[in-house]
Amino acid sequence: MLTTTALAKICSNDNLRYCKIPFGNSVGNQSLDKSTFPTEDSFTETMFFQSYRNWLTVIKMTATPEVAVGWYEHHSRMLHDECFSTSFKAWHDMDKKLHTQFITRPFPIDPDSPTYIQLLERSHMDSFLAHAKKAQHTFKLQHVACTNLPRPAQQENGSPTSQRRTLRLLS
Repeated sequence: MLTTTALAKICSNDNLRYCKIPFGNSVGNQSLDKSTFPTEDSFTETMFFQSYRNWLTVIKMTATPEVAVGWYEHHSRMLHDECFSTSFKAWHDMDKKLHTQFITRPFPIDPDSPTYIQLLERSHMDSFLAHAKKAQHTFKLQHVACTNLPRPAQQENGSPTSQRRTLRLLS
């Protein structure tokens, strides 16, 4: 909900839907229905960085300076990654994990810590494996499609008969 478009929609109260909170301390209250906004998994790099800048603004206004600095350092590390575009999925997945953990239990981020580096490496590996699995699936589909193509007619000796030769015989 932190994309520029989503924030404009919220500010102008443009066709917002609400849903009731069914449990916890807020039972009976209403919250914005997040299904009317784009999912995080559908973000392009541009949308990701738009929402990320807005996230940093929220963190700056609500968190301690130590926590805010950690998020800014994480953002800076992403920006300075020369391979960011090719590893966008890995960075995005890692960032989602950090946000989920942070919302549950706020903590300062330290991009130089072994835990951070391990999470980043795991995200890169998960992204690579997902890409490899998708490529393998695509290859299998292409292989099946190729093996199901109609075969050219066979001569008695087992070699393909050309259509041109068959047409000459008919003339």
